[in-house]
Amino acid sequence: MIKKLAVGTELWRYAGLAKFRYKVIGMREYADSTLYEVECLSCKHGDSCRVLIAYDDYGMLQTVHMLNEDDEASLEHSSWHATDQLHATPYCTSENEARWQRLQMSVRQARDRAADACETAARAIRERERATSSLAELEHALDLLANTKMEK
Repeated sequence: MIKKLAVGTELWRYAGLAKFRYKVIGMREYADSTLYEVECLSCKHGDSCRVLIAYDDYGMLQTVHMLNEDDEASLEHSSWHATDQLHATPYCTSENEARWQRLQMSVRQARDRAADACETAARAIRERERATSSLAELEHALDLLANTKMEK
């Protein structure tokens, strides 16, 4: 659900296991969209990181760009605010929603790991079957060779 945010609105997001809190500090309104400037309230490295966010096609608030990425202190922390949606949740208007998004992400990651493990196991089973078949063929060839030698 796309909801217009006001300056001062607090947002939450998880990146990995770390929880971040943000505050909307500005808005950039265009004919077809609104971008929000947010400041990270969780950063403790000096100047707070500032990020430009917007609603994506699915109605989720996502990072568009890190605004103070030229600042060395912020640059080393940019990975926490990046556009990488595989390791970070969308920005949420409540802490509980952010927690729920984090749990959803954990479930997806666990399913992906389980699927990868199943595929790895299936490949191993196929390889074992091929090796067993090759071994049976070799044993049969050895038996034939041994029988041929005995007949001579």
